[in-house]
Amino acid sequence: MSTCCFFAGFQNRLIFVGIMKTLVYLVRHGETHWNLEQRLQGQLDSPLTEEGIRQATAMAGKLSGIRFDAIYSSDLERARHTAQIITSRFDRITIRYDNRIRERHFGSFQGLTWKEIAEKFPDEAARELSRDPMNKAPGGESKHQLLARTVDFFDDIATGHPGERVLVISHGGVLNVWIRHVLQLPFETPRRFHLPNAAINIFECICNQWFLKTLGMDM
Repeated sequence: MSTCCFFAGFQNRLIFVGIMKTLVYLVRHGETHWNLEQRLQGQLDSPLTEEGIRQATAMAGKLSGIRFDAIYSSDLERARHTAQIITSRFDRITIRYDNRIRERHFGSFQGLTWKEIAEKFPDEAARELSRDPMNKAPGGESKHQLLARTVDFFDDIATGHPGERVLVISHGGVLNVWIRHVLQLPFETPRRFHLPNAAINIFECICNQWFLKTLGMDM
């Protein structure tokens, strides 16, 4: 780990000196058929649409000029497929699959639309829509549990890749909880940011603190 030094600079801005910054490019997978049907995918899988493949192919071209020191992907198929398309233009770099950055497990809700969920599980749907981060769909996991494994993953990135640039392909749920964690936004508040498929979100780790540099950028 690098040593962090900082001092108060002009107009009370913090100036960091002599540190190593870890950059993470976090990408949501390409569009899937269930995305189009507005079905809750969770840890089930739906293949990429033609548009999803196009999105991933376009991202491959846009990222091909950037040197990444490591690439990680969720082990769910829609993320794996996206990662494989993106890295097809990279030389001699292996994708590392990690189940900690899977989408949230939605239990009995998985594969259903919200209309179907409300009809089959009205009480459970109401509790989920209350935004309680401790709530679980039947047989699923809570946002709090999703955040715990997401934070564990990014802690490992910070310690394992100091001063490096890392590409991560994951899911909308992971993006949502990680952005809220970094920006200290409570889960109970409505989400006021978009998480488009195959867009770039850049995070920077400085002195074991994470910062959001870029949100939802179509490079």
